[in-house]
Amino acid sequence: MNEKNMKSLFSKSLSRGKWIVTVATIVTSAAIFGILFYEGSKKAVALTLDGEQKEIRTHANTIQDILEELDVSNRSEDYLYPSGDTKVSNNMKIVWEPAKQVDVTVGDQNKKVWTTADTVKDLLSEQDIELGEHDEIQPDVSEKIDGKHEGKD
Repeated sequence: MNEKNMKSLFSKSLSRGKWIVTVATIVTSAAIFGILFYEGSKKAVALTLDGEQKEIRTHANTIQDILEELDVSNRSEDYLYPSGDTKVSNNMKIVWEPAKQVDVTVGDQNKKVWTTADTVKDLLSEQDIELGEHDEIQPDVSEKIDGKHEGKD
């Protein structure tokens, strides 16, 4: 092989190497830009879920989509603000409080109700139950309603 052929071979090899480096740089740059764009286009949302506060970034379209992403089963009796079909926007605040199932006995009638009330007094008000002067109530109206989420699916 003569010197001219050697230079030609080396020159072709060098230009092929430059081409590979250029393509790799473009692909890497595009991937990095895509990831940054994807992450940057997420919406920031402040959540209060059953009293626990957290902030997330999401691409979810609706509040119900966020709850599904977080594996939160939302019952119709639960408190959710804004509603589940509300479109998610940046810096949105969402509150979800699960309903609790409690037994309410008035006279000889017993019924199970779902409530998000914090106290027995709030539950009585929610159920439109008025206490008379001689009525007995147990637990006391000031007692907190148990948060064990009984009967929850």
